[in-house]
Order: sequence, then structure tokens, then C-alpha cells
Amino acid sequence: MPSLRILPCRSLIVKLVMLLMPSFLVLFYLQISDKRSSQASQELISLGHSTYLSHSKSVSHSRRSLSHSVKVSQSVKVSDSSKVSDFVSQIHSATVYRFTEDDINKLHTPFSMGNDESDVMVFLHMQKTGGTFFGKNLVRNLQLSTPCRCDKGRGMLKCPCTSPNGKRYWLFSRYSVGWKCGLHADYTELTECLLSGKLDELEQQMRQRRYHYVTVLRDPMSRFVSEWQHVSRGASWIDSTHRCKGRSPTKQELPPCYEGVSWSNVTLEEFMACPHNLARNRQTRMMANLSLIGCYADDMLYNPSKGQILLESAKQTLRSFPYFSIQSLLNESQLLFEQTFDLKFQTPMFEQKNRHNRHSADILHSLPESLQKQILEVNSLDVQLYDYATQLFNKRYQYALRHLVQHSSYREPYS
Repeated sequence: MPSLRILPCRSLIVKLVMLLMPSFLVLFYLQISDKRSSQASQELISLGHSTYLSHSKSVSHSRRSLSHSVKVSQSVKVSDSSKVSDFVSQIHSATVYRFTEDDINKLHTPFSMGNDESDVMVFLHMQKTGGTFFGKNLVRNLQLSTPCRCDKGRGMLKCPCTSPNGKRYWLFSRYSVGWKCGLHADYTELTECLLSGKLDELEQQMRQRRYHYVTVLRDPMSRFVSEWQHVSRGASWIDSTHRCKGRSPTKQELPPCYEGVSWSNVTLEEFMACPHNLARNRQTRMMANLSLIGCYADDMLYNPSKGQILLESAKQTLRSFPYFSIQSLLNESQLLFEQTFDLKFQTPMFEQKNRHNRHSADILHSLPESLQKQILEVNSLDVQLYDYATQLFNKRYQYALRHLVQHSSYREPYS
């Protein structure tokens, strides 16, 4: 008889364990990865350019695992420290950044597309970060009750994203409204432009608005090489205004790197050599408040003290953004976006291939060690900003996962 009473209890215990085990394992994994993620993310660069490139290559080959960003970062071994160059050691300290609850928890940011609401998503599109891909997903791939109205006229995609009555824009981006604040406007230009009433002018109505800035960041080496390729093929952003404090820089403040309308066939060495090339530390400059250093003073790009001011300003800007994406982590970036704004994509972004990424990576891997080192050197601020961004991204991502687990809705996305 006793055995008959024990068997049901044992069966019940087994069932309870089987039921609770998945959530327990996820929570246990998060607890462990949380301790390691900050160290892992900063190792991407501090272990030297060869380890850094190896990491980038491994990320591009697999994005389907929900915890891919942490797992790949943890695969970088300390034993590779012998490959650390003196320069990389100099520009990168083994810093584990601390973030506040407000920095990390951006989940369920209030965002409404209603006729009488004030929310506007502003996309800061930095060159060669994957912004075109992300921008198209914003206007064509979101599940919306009132979809953006896409029209591909003259070969240019334009998809006004408005409230149901069509009188209010909820997305301020290249594909929704065009380059209304300038070609690839940076944070300084966007804030000044929007505060001056650009949307009032566009909507022909004055109203209070709440702006939610978003952007995409990319690892500095791949981004720089990609921009060099783009420029060497004849592309340029000659129409960019670079406005700051109400005006564009003079030629004395921002001397051109070349004569004519393009810099076609420029070599990588020539591209790096120009001290006024805005490709250098582009992400830091475009995320910072340039008015803090007097806008485009003639020594802005290579003055160490001003560089540190720009870097700290860019970090502050990044913390204030409710969302930013890491270009190589589409799966994680999509989940974080959906949890931040309570908006869903129709199809997974990570299933959409970006054909340019592998080509840039192949070129990067083929470069001599000396050139790779120089790329890191001329982008030292971006290296530090990207390290900071990956740590903050990991914190936000893990926080989102915990929230899913605690609300019993955890599942591997799109599996």
C-alpha cells in the first residue's frame, strides 16, 4: 500500500520538473551569461584584429540561435591574447561599463500611431551600417493596421508612414519622408532640424511631438572598408550639408579630400591618409552633439581632447535612444525592437540576405596586417563606441529575455 501512495507523488514530481525545467535552464543561462557578456563583448576588439575578424566571420555565418550574440562572444579565447597588437592594447582598456536601470530597460516604450498622438520614430541613418536594409524593413515589413503607402517612382522607394487619417507622420526616415533634414543627417542636424519645425512644415500643422530616435551600428573595421569600397566605385555624399548651429562648415573648417564630384578609384591607403575624411570615426561623430566642440573646427577630427568629448557625447546619445540595432545581430536586434515598441515584423529580418556583407568581410580578411592595424588606428573612437554599444546592447537584450521568461512567453523566435 505505501508504494501505491508513493508512485503518484513521484509521478507528479517528475511532471513538475519537466514542466519547469525549460524556464529554469533559461534563467540559469541568463544568470551566467550576464556575468560574462560585458567581458565577452569588449573582447571583440581587445584581443587584436585577427581575433576580431574571426569573430565577425563567425557571426555572419549563423544568426538563428536566440542567444547567438552571447555564445559567439564567449567563444573568443583569452589564449589568443598573444595576438594583441600594442596599438589595440593602447586604445582599448578592459573596461566593463556600468549602466543604470533607465539605460537598460526600454521595453514597451509608449508609441502610438493614432491621428491625435505625438509619437514619431526618427531613424538616424549612418552610412554603410546596414541602414538601408533596416530602413526598408521599417516601411515594408512591419505588421501595421495602416501600412505605409509604398510607391517606387523613378526608381526611388518612397513609403509615407502616417496615421490612419494620413495627416500625421509617425516615421521620420529616408523612405518615409525623404532626406528632409539633409543627406544622411547626423544627430546634431536631426535635432536642430526637427526642433526648428520641419515636421510642422511637412504636415502643415503645429503640434507637440515626442521623438524616439533609433539607429544601426556596425563594427568599425567592416564599416570603414565598406565605405571605402563605395567611394572608390564613384559614390559620394557631396550633397550632405553637415549643418551645425544653423550653418554648414566652410572649406577651411572641413577641407575636401579630393577635387571634383567623386573620389573614384581611390586606394585604401589614400582613403585613410586624408585627415579630414569623415569616414574616420563616422559613427562617433554622427552620434555626438557637435556643438559641444564648436561644430566643424579645423582640428575637430584629430584633436585628442575634442575626440574624447565627442566619444562621451556619443555614448550619452546612445543611452538616450530607446532602441539601436547591431548590424551583425539581426535576430537579436529584431527581438529587441519588437519588445521595445510592441511592433512585430511580418517576416524575420535574419532570413533576408544582405549580399554586401560577405564581400566586405572577404576584402577585410585579405588585407595585410599593417593595413588592418591602420584602419583600427584611424577609427579609435568608433572602436571604443562600438565596444560600449555592444555591452549596452547585450544588457538590453538579456533584460528583454528575462521579461519574456517571467511572463511565460519565452520561445525561440521563428523556429
